[in-house]
Amino acid sequence: MLFNAVLIFVGFAFDINFLSTYIYRFGYNGLFVTSAASSYAYIIFFIYAYYKHKNISSWTEIIITIVILCSSLLVGTKAIYLSLFLIFTLAFAISNKLSIQVKYIFISLLLVTATSLFYYYFYLTGDFNLIREEKGLLSSILSFRNDLLIEVTLPYIKENWSILNYLFGGVSDFNTRSQLGFIDVFYFWGIIGGIFYFYVFTKFFFSFQIKLENALFVGILSLIVLLAGNFFESASIAIFILILQQIFLKGNLKQK
Repeated sequence: MLFNAVLIFVGFAFDINFLSTYIYRFGYNGLFVTSAASSYAYIIFFIYAYYKHKNISSWTEIIITIVILCSSLLVGTKAIYLSLFLIFTLAFAISNKLSIQVKYIFISLLLVTATSLFYYYFYLTGDFNLIREEKGLLSSILSFRNDLLIEVTLPYIKENWSILNYLFGGVSDFNTRSQLGFIDVFYFWGIIGGIFYFYVFTKFFFSFQIKLENALFVGILSLIVLLAGNFFESASIAIFILILQQIFLKGNLKQK
């Protein structure tokens, strides 16, 4: 992550297209192939950083973490910004090292900063503002995924699916997916297949005692998956899921 962070800074400084996240939009993700891969890699790093720095860390470790956190701001995906805000807010809220007054101050500053940035980028200037004016706020937030669901995915289902498809899925054109994570699982596997998929997924992932911290972080990740998608389809993200599992396991062991 540190090596990739350096590449992101280089890409930003010299405007190197090879290191960019998008073609027509701001963002640099280094050697990550897709915006989804970089988003989930950083989200899992944020969770790792929380557990890593709950106890005393060396200044070297702290500086490395700060460098990587700063590089995440240049990736340009809304998923990273939202998760960074939520995880920081959660970290301050559940910290045992801060007084209630200090928590209120930090969380209030985060809320004011996040609200100001949201208003600036979605209501005053930039591509998100243009999308909001043309298609509405939801389309701007979801990057047209809601439009894709209504205009492509649902019509495909209506025209091509039988009762067996509703039960077990059946997609011949991958481009018809909505790119909304949990919806796409049922699109691929149907109602029965989707329920079975999530049963197997949770059974093998939660191979440890689920503590409040774990549940809250999984909740944040689930929200991102719901809004951003492309989580269950990527082989590289499957590796990140295994890393996240090990982070939770190690974090739980340290608390014993």
